[in-house]
Amino acid sequence: LDDRNLLTVVLIGQGELRGTLEKQLSKLQCHGAVKFYGSIPQETLPDWYRAADVLVLPSYSEGVPNVLLEASACRLPYVASNVGGIPEIAGQGQGLLVPPGDASALANAIKEQLAAPRRESHATRSRGDCITDFMQFLKQTHARYHATPNTNAHE
Repeated sequence: LDDRNLLTVVLIGQGELRGTLEKQLSKLQCHGAVKFYGSIPQETLPDWYRAADVLVLPSYSEGVPNVLLEASACRLPYVASNVGGIPEIAGQGQGLLVPPGDASALANAIKEQLAAPRRESHATRSRGDCITDFMQFLKQTHARYHATPNTNAHE
């Protein structure tokens, strides 16, 4: 990589694949491009979201991941796998969904998100703005849930 194409990947959280990923990075000789931070305090997440250019959540199975809700509240664009509850919340943010396990589609979506012009920079949003938007999203979701008839309910 030269200075014009510098990319830093930040991995936050714990997982059983960390050792495997570190070995792969060593073989590829790109240790400096990927930083592992492990678990971080929840209250620092808005700062990480504002510092990022895109959040990536490739997965084979998800419910409704809080990380995408929080990123959306901070207006951070994301790329995620089209699995589980992710499609239900995709309209809340600036997200692109890709088929699970499709590395080419994932790479293309990341490139697309990094190249896309933004209506408002997520980096300039305050922590309070992020929290306010997240709470508004939760209220809207709650209202939609209660407005939808439950066909499985027994009277």
